[in-house]
Amino acid sequence: MNLETTVRFHRELPPHGEVGVSCEFHWGTGKTSRVTQEFHAPDGTLVASVSSVSGLLDLDRRRLLPDPGACWRELAARPELLGLGPKPG
Repeated sequence: MNLETTVRFHRELPPHGEVGVSCEFHWGTGKTSRVTQEFHAPDGTLVASVSSVSGLLDLDRRRLLPDPGACWRELAARPELLGLGPKPG
């Protein structure tokens, strides 16, 4: 569940301009996680950044799950791509 998204535009990008995108996950000990993305022009100039806060919603209880990272670690085929360590065991 997306709780907040902030988009910041830093530089103009021409129509059909190409960008490289980075994505970094930030896992804490609470019910939410953060994701930051940066959009760079081919010359390395930062053109935009996006940050978001999200959580996993238990649809039956209508509450955020206490440890979203643990849930994603269990479900993901490659949790390291989400910035999580490998599955235990």
